[in-house]
Amino acid sequence: MKGQEQDIYVPNSNGAREGDIVELGYNGSKGQERAFISRIIKRQTNNIVGVVRKTDTGYYVFVPDDKKLPEYILPQGKETREHLGKKCSLKVTIEPTSSKDSGAGVIDKVYGYADDPIVENIAIADSYGFSKEFPAEVMAEVSRIPQEVKPEELKGRLDLRHLKFTTWDPKGCKDKDDAIYVEKTQDGYRCYVAIADVSHYVKKGSAIDKEAYARGTSCYLGDGVYPMLPPALSNGICSLNEGVDRLVLASIIDIDKNGKIKNYEFHEAVINVAHSLSYEEAEDIRLGRNGKDVEFSDVKDVIDTLYEAHEVLDKKLKSRGAISFKSKEPTFKFDWTRSKVLDVTNASQDVSHAVVEQFMILNNEALPMYFESQGLHGLYRVHEKPREDKMSTVNSMLRNLELEHHLEPNPQSYQRLTELIKDSKYEDVLTSFALRSMSKAKYQPENLGHFGLSSQGYAHTTSPIRRYPDLVMHRVFKEHLKGRNNTYSMSSLETMGEHLSEQERKAEAAEVQSDKVLFTYWASLHVGETFEGYISKISQGSITVRIGGMIDVCVPVSELENGVFSDYRFTKNKMAIVDRYTGKTYNLADSISIKITEANVADKMIYATPDLEKSLDIPQEIQIEDKKEVKQEVSKPQVKQETKPKHIKYNDNPMIK
Repeated sequence: MKGQEQDIYVPNSNGAREGDIVELGYNGSKGQERAFISRIIKRQTNNIVGVVRKTDTGYYVFVPDDKKLPEYILPQGKETREHLGKKCSLKVTIEPTSSKDSGAGVIDKVYGYADDPIVENIAIADSYGFSKEFPAEVMAEVSRIPQEVKPEELKGRLDLRHLKFTTWDPKGCKDKDDAIYVEKTQDGYRCYVAIADVSHYVKKGSAIDKEAYARGTSCYLGDGVYPMLPPALSNGICSLNEGVDRLVLASIIDIDKNGKIKNYEFHEAVINVAHSLSYEEAEDIRLGRNGKDVEFSDVKDVIDTLYEAHEVLDKKLKSRGAISFKSKEPTFKFDWTRSKVLDVTNASQDVSHAVVEQFMILNNEALPMYFESQGLHGLYRVHEKPREDKMSTVNSMLRNLELEHHLEPNPQSYQRLTELIKDSKYEDVLTSFALRSMSKAKYQPENLGHFGLSSQGYAHTTSPIRRYPDLVMHRVFKEHLKGRNNTYSMSSLETMGEHLSEQERKAEAAEVQSDKVLFTYWASLHVGETFEGYISKISQGSITVRIGGMIDVCVPVSELENGVFSDYRFTKNKMAIVDRYTGKTYNLADSISIKITEANVADKMIYATPDLEKSLDIPQEIQIEDKKEVKQEVSKPQVKQETKPKHIKYNDNPMIK
């Protein structure tokens, strides 16, 4: 229903594809209604990704990756023969009239031979509208943009080149959005956050701008980034690279010893980054490891102060109830041919990640404060309260697992849940369900606050290289400096918010599909090997075992029988599956050993059988090939100010004339 959000199970897609807008019907008696797709209102796209195959009768057909879709008949000629075995995009010319009929189409794009991880990723990205390639008119505009800052561009900007800004990013990162610096004050800290001034180069209405808006975000898949902006911008003149002048929008925010914002100021500025650090290098400098404190002695004091300020901000966020769940971010290691996935590890999550995170949150709350004080319209990052029905699922699990907590629709209750399950065998399972119980964050012009951060006003402002909403906020601010308020109307912002929220969801879906594919490629090299994991999901036909803390493996119920007569059934609460003859029970979050039996790349599925000879008493935290796992906190936080901070001007920095 319009204005309502509800998950509905539809057993038959009836020809609908992911992203289509459909009309639902219901049949059955009251209380036992079943939903069905009665009509496809609008197709998301007329293109489908799949592989060209040859049937036993010699016909060439297109087999979609989505196994719910039928085969499509292709033109039977030389060109089609050349595409045999290749991953392609099909342009549908005749839709199937039912789920049992075939459709027809023509090959629109060819990505390369199937069963290649890079080709698979390119196809996934393209199916969601992301690409590493850019239109010719976009590249023509990019070619006219200088790759160094010109002296005339500095006029009127605040000169912050004397401050030792540093960037902290993952190893190998080339698109550096943000740089940070901090100074101690008498009652707290003065925090500087410098964000790449992308709006200086990407003009509203230009070909670059239109393409950036269409993409909405950069998409990060296992084989690399599919950028929102061409590399000459994202990795070049817009990136805050070490040792070169860069144009930025800089915030100067004073916080007290409790992390409360006292004053803030925003400027068009210029900086020159002292050092581009990896997260690991920043951590090494702080801890004096590997000689990095000596190598970077010129910024050692600044780094230490940044960590101090982070502790203050982190304490403030926790005190107001901001939610912080652990998550895992897979990193893939390929062989030199890029055709095999040799290893999967958790991305390192040192304290250095949280330091940067806190300063970004600080900026993302301060600029909305300024917008509201000036009556400016922008795009807020809105995260509404969770729905009761979503929380009821988690509460049912908590009761059945005999955990003494009842989840309420407030951040403090979620925060208490994270503390309750921390380091327990239920942590990963309940974290997953708790995250799914919350509403999805979205972009909109109305400020309705951010539930997860327990924030009264929040907006994305710190990544304009890879997120279009940040670019919108920057444009509004810069136009305001010129005396032109409200660059965008509320109706246009609403339309933009819907589109950009949808693009974000597409990027997330593409990332999930990419991970599944690459996990399967990794598993294909380990068929027959045994791994320890825990049961992350139970259904009537199978249990899902998570290994490495990230990789889901399907164990069919038939594999649990182990050669004896058995009949596994759900318990009423679905927290376990029980053999009604022997009483053998598999519980949610139980540790279990499994042996990989199949890795099906086409279905993005890994199958296994339980290794029943091994003990079930296995530690929950397991790793692939003994790789170190580091905990990561995902949700970020901030607080409501009792009094509005003053908007002040700082006169201790030189303005360029």
